[in-house]
Amino acid sequence: MAFIHFSDFTPCAFVIVRDGGNPQSESDSVLIQTDWDHPGVASCMGWSPCHRETDGTIDCPECGLTAVSFIREAGEHIREHAGESFPDLNEYFGG
Repeated sequence: MAFIHFSDFTPCAFVIVRDGGNPQSESDSVLIQTDWDHPGVASCMGWSPCHRETDGTIDCPECGLTAVSFIREAGEHIREHAGESFPDLNEYFGG
């Protein structure tokens, strides 16, 4: 299990932290710096785009929502659930 941590040290980014880990320790955390990664991280936290035809990084051919819209929604989902533990975030630690 792991959680999202926002910090003043990473104002335009966030870290994924192992449960019980230190957000400032490289061995306990993974830095996410680009919004392009938001849909993937958010999907590990229960978010999903509107249709299976997209993973949130491309426009949806079904409904027409843009990748920018998905990335924004995913980022909002991440912020809303920061601090909560999610087992699927472990994939960012190779497991």
